[in-house]
Amino acid sequence: MKTIFLNIPDRNKKSVITYICQRLGIELKNINAGDVDKTVLFIVSGKDVPANVKSDVKAPALYTVPELILFNEFDDESLEEFLNAYKTSGLERVKLKAVVTPFNITWTLYQLVEHLKEEAR
Repeated sequence: MKTIFLNIPDRNKKSVITYICQRLGIELKNINAGDVDKTVLFIVSGKDVPANVKSDVKAPALYTVPELILFNEFDDESLEEFLNAYKTSGLERVKLKAVVTPFNITWTLYQLVEHLKEEAR
């Protein structure tokens, strides 16, 4: 099932995203501070990667997860549909967005966020 995992502190923005997801039949789940050192696989499925593949990169103390949207099980058409609905809503854009891939699924949330920040620069 298409699922969006997000960390959106702004209540209005989160409310609009919730409405868009309901309209498009997308499941919505929250990411929280306790997820920062979990792998993307664990966040999206509750399963962890094997120890020999798992990253040991940990977030620094007091690290806060920034505003983030993580798309899981989206095809190109579904992703475009959501992004168009989001853009039409007039909400300020979320700078950090990612699609779960075989490449990033073994990363910790911290690694993913830092990678996205680097890409944005």
